[in-house]
Amino acid sequence: MEDKKVCLIACWFGKLPNYFDLWELSCSKNENIDFLLFTDQKIVDCKKNIIVKNIEFTELKKLFETKLETSICLEKAYKICDFRPMFGVVFSDYLTQYDFWGYCDLDVIWGDFSAFLSQDMLQRYDAIFNGGHFSLLKNNTTINTLYKQDGAAFDYSEVIANDAVYAFDEFVGIQSIAKINNIKAYYFIPYIDTDVRFNHLQARHSIENYSYQIFYWENGKLLRSYLNGCHIANEEFLYIHLQKRKMNIRDLPKDCNSFWVDEHEFLVRNESCVMPKDFTCHNLPIGKVKKYCELMNYYKRKIIAYFKLTSLQKKVRIIQQKAGINKFGNEEKK
Repeated sequence: MEDKKVCLIACWFGKLPNYFDLWELSCSKNENIDFLLFTDQKIVDCKKNIIVKNIEFTELKKLFETKLETSICLEKAYKICDFRPMFGVVFSDYLTQYDFWGYCDLDVIWGDFSAFLSQDMLQRYDAIFNGGHFSLLKNNTTINTLYKQDGAAFDYSEVIANDAVYAFDEFVGIQSIAKINNIKAYYFIPYIDTDVRFNHLQARHSIENYSYQIFYWENGKLLRSYLNGCHIANEEFLYIHLQKRKMNIRDLPKDCNSFWVDEHEFLVRNESCVMPKDFTCHNLPIGKVKKYCELMNYYKRKIIAYFKLTSLQKKVRIIQQKAGINKFGNEEKK
């Protein structure tokens, strides 16, 4: 049986993240996955499994309207996230050779797909859901048009007709539709979703955090080491989602073999193994007072941002919370 062919789609308009080269490097280590990037930015000398399609934002909107056969509201690039479950239809001309298509973010560093995404999984499941930063769907008519079915907190016709952000690509949208319609889906491949409340690098969702934990990328693998008593334990993840975190790059060659992922910077990593001294140099724990202050600042920003929302977006936000926007499946759908 031939291996299933997979394509991940990303759309990006405006200046690329300053660590785009690292995203590209982490993509390139997964030679069996193609990455299809639609962007208005000129990118040269891409890795062979990254396919760049240059397109202006207005052209992309026209493509959406043509393929969806209706007028849409798409005024800002971030709104594209709500259209991600429709990518199988919108980008069908680019997906004819693929068994699965998916969507992903650029604010991630990928690990080793082969360690988590097996051909057996692709054979058994019609969808693999982590969130807007990474989801896969089988390339057939039923799954490509799944977004039209009932089950989401919002109907797709409302989503595409308004400028509010509905998170239709996540739990309250396509994932809920899949559950209601008994789509055979796998939920939650282990990854690090960095906690936006703190500068300190730690995971959200069902990943346990440790007082001393450090993150790094090494030859195509995304790893975390942590102190377990007197012992150093290691753990592998599919990717780390940096949640638009501002990151600096310090003396990092474009094709380096290993680098640290610290709170707000990437650093060259030259060691062959993790040493105890590394826990005193990278991602040190923060005290209770500093953690409390960062938490209060986070909620302050959230409150200020909420009052700047339109009345429609406030209504959407309330419905999202009631539907459990932060709920996350960690079981297989039988």
